[in-house]
Amino acid sequence: MNGFWEVCDLIQGEYNISETMQPGWVAVTPATGIQPVTLVDQDIQNLNFTNRRSLCLSGYKLDENNGPQSGWEITVTNSTGDAVGTDTTDVNGYWEVCDLVQGDYNVSETLQPGWVAVTPVSGYQVVTLVDQNVGNVNFTNKLIPKYGNITGKKGDQKCPECGLMGWQITLYNATTGAIYATDITGADGTYEFLNVPYGTYWLNETLILGWKQITPNVLVTLDADHPDFEYNFINAKDETCCICPPTASFTYIKNGQEVQFTDTSTGPKAVRYIWLFGDGTMSSKPDPVKIFRMPGTYTVKLYITWADCDGVTYTWKSTSQRIRVP
Repeated sequence: MNGFWEVCDLIQGEYNISETMQPGWVAVTPATGIQPVTLVDQDIQNLNFTNRRSLCLSGYKLDENNGPQSGWEITVTNSTGDAVGTDTTDVNGYWEVCDLVQGDYNVSETLQPGWVAVTPVSGYQVVTLVDQNVGNVNFTNKLIPKYGNITGKKGDQKCPECGLMGWQITLYNATTGAIYATDITGADGTYEFLNVPYGTYWLNETLILGWKQITPNVLVTLDADHPDFEYNFINAKDETCCICPPTASFTYIKNGQEVQFTDTSTGPKAVRYIWLFGDGTMSSKPDPVKIFRMPGTYTVKLYITWADCDGVTYTWKSTSQRIRVP
């Protein structure tokens, strides 16, 4: 087969010579695929048609779960680095660039914000076209993980750096109200929620009987600009806990024969104090200082009258300790 063609038995006149294009080919010369010819008194030769193969590259754009991704731009460049075609993936993730000649091509994707390439990791592929189309030039990507961290510490108002152990901290989804996670503060008072999906959350503490909240529960938003959030809860002993049972207690510090007494009682509201120091003297102060005249061992008693949160006096409690002076 030498590509020769011939039509004879023609009379003088004007003629159009055309080729019937075959699938996968395009005209080179003439580009129209038609040549006008005038026959006068002799044959005409070398009415040649030149064609080249029209080859295609195609593939799919997928996520890490093989789901199709539409709206991604795929670019094909030739061996000299010139772009010879682009396409945007359709709803099925499919792309196609045609009208290519034989040769080597670089096929690349335009990476979108928030995504990373999975296969190929480089984001481009080198493909060689010879005499047939090449398909399944696929690109797989995945979303950049969108997670953050929420950490902090639970501390006593009198000693914020001293951690409070055993407190429950709860993270709620602010949209649904559902509990996302809970954590219990450790020996150093710290808590943490790691790898939390971006979003808005309520960060709440569960109040323990006999304590009051100093720092409030807080609304937290994690996003690309704020992936980490640190928040410390501060609490204080509730001196007038309406729901706490009244309990009398005290501590003391000795300095020779001088003793500083400190009321550590818990309950609703103490309205009257009576201290009996065991030497015939007394005090009505909440935290008295007593100077014992003589060395010895004394039984110190504390009586407290309590009132409820409406101010109604209703009960009293007492406690005692033996103290040696000095």
